Amino acid sequence: MRRIDLHHHLWPEQLIAAFSRRTTPPRLDGSRLELVDGAYDVDLDVHRLERRLELLDRDEIDVAVISLQSTLGCEQEPELVAAYHEGIQEVVEASDGRLQALACEERRDGFVGACVSAHRVLNGIGTLETELSEAGQFLFVHPGIPAHPRAGAPPWWPVVVDYAAQMESAFLD
Repeated sequence: MRRIDLHHHLWPEQLIAAFSRRTTPPRLDGSRLELVDGAYDVDLDVHRLERRLELLDRDEIDVAVISLQSTLGCEQEPELVAAYHEGIQEVVEASDGRLQALACEERRDGFVGACVSAHRVLNGIGTLETELSEAGQFLFVHPGIPAHPRAGAPPWWPVVVDYAAQMESAFLD
């Protein structure tokens, strides 16, 4: 039986370079990711194709579906979306069938579907669902940028509480 993981993130070199050129979030300063909701140290090595394939082998996963996570806030930054689309297609082609990719917020040829934020689902996705269906592609809903937690909330609050609430709201919409 084939093992497919539908929730992977991989930043192609073009996206890492685009993040690094920016002076405002979302941006990379070395290996420090700066977002509107905070700054985080990241391991850029896991975004190399060779390393990702090693991790898939370790976890006995045959195919991973890659998306640009909505929690980064890239959807409002055309140069980041373009860098992701350009770079991820190259990575998928070089992966010998081990990786497939979701487009960011739109239907595109060469992708298996589209990833949108739960916020976008609540605000309406227009004709995207029909376009994906007609193309034999699927829609993947990902949590969006978390709301600012209440004062004094622990650091895990957005991931445990806000992400879950976003996904439930999108599902019930």
